[in-house]
Amino acid sequence: MLPVTMFGTGSTSSTRAVSCLGKTRVSRALQQDGMRSCRTVHNQLMKEGSTHSLSTTRRLIKAVGYKASTLRYGQMVRAVNKEKRLAFCRSLIEKDDRLSGIIFTDESSISLEISKPGPST
Repeated sequence: MLPVTMFGTGSTSSTRAVSCLGKTRVSRALQQDGMRSCRTVHNQLMKEGSTHSLSTTRRLIKAVGYKASTLRYGQMVRAVNKEKRLAFCRSLIEKDDRLSGIIFTDESSISLEISKPGPST
């Protein structure tokens, strides 16, 4: 009889199917904290005796219905500053200012003058 693994049966074919046992373990791990990383879930499953790879853990997480995503950086704006920012934006809208006098850059250096070397003496 073939051993039961996270893939299903321990057959020699390279199957990508995941077993109900694997889904149950991953689902239980994610119910404790749904914001865990894939590696954290994988490490917990390893402590419980699983012997599958990290990519298998990713497949199991996807099979359970979770979607992997990363947090994006965003500046935090305090409530006091939100009110000031809103007032500023409203004043710009009232003035019909199109911000035409502002140059936006990507934090690169801009040279507004061309400097040429003078004649050698």
